[in-house]
Amino acid sequence: MIRTEFLNSQVHRYLDRLAWAWLLAVPVLIAVAVFSGSLPLRPAGAVGGEMVIRSAGGSQTIPMQSSEVELQVTGMLVHGKTTQTFVNTTDRVIEAVYRFPLPERATIHAMEMRIGSRRIVSVVREKEEANRIYQTAKAEGNKAAKVEQDRPNLFTTSAANINPGETVVVVLEYLQELEWEDGRFRLVYPLTFTPRFGDAVSVESNRAVREGWTAPDVKLTVRLDSGLPLDEVDSRSHVISSRWEGSNLVVESPGDGLAADRDFILEWSPAAADLPGMASFVEPRDDGRYAMFMVVPPAVGSSEAGGMPTDTLFILDISSSMQGPSIAAARRSLQTFLRSLNGGDRFRILLFNNDTHWLVRERLYADGPIVEEICGIVRRLEATGGTDIAGALAEGLAVISGNEDEAHRRIVFLTDGAVSNEDQLFRQITSSLGAVRLHVLGIGAAPNRYLMRKIAGFGRGVCSFIPDSSDVEPRIQRFLERLTRPVMADLKLEWPGCQVEAYPSRLPDLYQGQPMFISAKLPDSCDPGVVPGLRGRLLEGEIEIPAVEGEGPATGVGTRWARARIDQLMDSRFEGVAEDQVRSQVIDVALGFGLVTRYTSMVAVEEFASSEGDSETCAVRSMPPAGSRGDHFLGQGGTARPLFRLLGVGLLLLGGAGWLITRMR
Repeated sequence: MIRTEFLNSQVHRYLDRLAWAWLLAVPVLIAVAVFSGSLPLRPAGAVGGEMVIRSAGGSQTIPMQSSEVELQVTGMLVHGKTTQTFVNTTDRVIEAVYRFPLPERATIHAMEMRIGSRRIVSVVREKEEANRIYQTAKAEGNKAAKVEQDRPNLFTTSAANINPGETVVVVLEYLQELEWEDGRFRLVYPLTFTPRFGDAVSVESNRAVREGWTAPDVKLTVRLDSGLPLDEVDSRSHVISSRWEGSNLVVESPGDGLAADRDFILEWSPAAADLPGMASFVEPRDDGRYAMFMVVPPAVGSSEAGGMPTDTLFILDISSSMQGPSIAAARRSLQTFLRSLNGGDRFRILLFNNDTHWLVRERLYADGPIVEEICGIVRRLEATGGTDIAGALAEGLAVISGNEDEAHRRIVFLTDGAVSNEDQLFRQITSSLGAVRLHVLGIGAAPNRYLMRKIAGFGRGVCSFIPDSSDVEPRIQRFLERLTRPVMADLKLEWPGCQVEAYPSRLPDLYQGQPMFISAKLPDSCDPGVVPGLRGRLLEGEIEIPAVEGEGPATGVGTRWARARIDQLMDSRFEGVAEDQVRSQVIDVALGFGLVTRYTSMVAVEEFASSEGDSETCAVRSMPPAGSRGDHFLGQGGTARPLFRLLGVGLLLLGGAGWLITRMR
């Protein structure tokens, strides 16, 4: 009786009309969510490593024909060359835009564009001027290419006016130095990058990641001429093959190439038992003589491994970009670190994604039962949400900076660094860190190495990387041994009889197992026969390390000095130097050495028009790192708004279904 009266009531008739409107709105809402990128739907035919043109007529995929990387190792320097081939298989004129990573220490110094038999060499111009040249050429129908620096380890190349059926090859060349850690050389080449939280272009990038999952293969060749006998050459990231060509060891990608879903890492050890404490490489140029020094810290005995109790704040990234193998490696790293603490050490743990969450806010002593209880909780942590490193740093520093006891205060940051607000973080660290040391563990297959190293540098700490969870324990143990205390402090480069312009001008502490590079411009007053030295302080007292001339050619040493000077100029912004002053000085150095920087770009333009119509812009996609789930990367701003929209659509569907069931009873 009650049910019949309700069905005949005015209230029910009103709710009935509202429910019909609600149900009819569901398809519209779903369509809006799909086209806005909120729902991770994948169009047919879209695969990784392709150009995608979106127009009123729908989407069309265009494959990138090939990608090749050649790396020549000579002494401590690496000369890299990347060759990217674009093919326009449409019936339209297109502009290809491709965003790609390079090593964080790389310096782009050459670019050329090839169209058929034509070869167009680039010039370096101030960024605004280079863009005007490129846009004018594009509008007038000339072939043009441009390379811009998004970040020191992330670049964008654009190639305009590619005619139907035409092939365009863009060749980039760069210089970097090798990494050296724990007695092994390391060469890292990033084949992909983790989409950055808060990135202005991340919405389109994340859609591209969601739409394709097949990583493009990259042909990669490394020629090793290190000047030292080699031992144990291997790659833990990819399967490789190797052969000897005279004194050069050639390492190649087998078969069709390497999957571009993780950093390529090649490591080797010198067969010689000892390396010089400070190796020097000198390059004469038309504008003067330049030197590069690699300082290898002396070994520290076990008697020095002790020290005062530590007060450690662990900050762990549990955002969406850490999903899969990254969060597994992070959990295991934190557990290993906790179990390595001594009973007198204390610790806190702060978790963060788009918000901060204290796992341990009040300091706990690292006794066995407590540590195991916390490790059990850590084992169950999952990754979700955005990546607010700035908020986590602010929260952590507000707590740990107030401690006034005698414990050695430090922060250990575990993250993949998938953020775009690097400059904000650097300013925050330089202004707020105080006496606290900040150490960084970069987690995952393709971490933001540039951010990791810079944060550790500003924090006077140690940086290391954990690519996966396979050998966490020995890596963490080596990390702990390094950050216990600096091996050498109060460092100063001395060159009797002359004043050199060296960078970094303020030398950091030297930690065990991690070398330091110094670049210097030598005035004419420097006597080539005088041996420079590095003076510093060990636990036992002062020490001076003389330089030993390194083996192998020194080509690129001057370019390395220019990049080191530019790095220091850019860092001075975080210490209050005006942007305009920094900009003018960086441009002077970059134009003098032909380098791509934040303020300069490379541009290449053909001399005559050859396009057959107006061009359409298309993006070339990059794959997400291995193990990460591209459909879980958040869009611009890193909020959970796409998730809420998806939940809203789901609730609408459930509500409509429930109403229909009620009507049919």
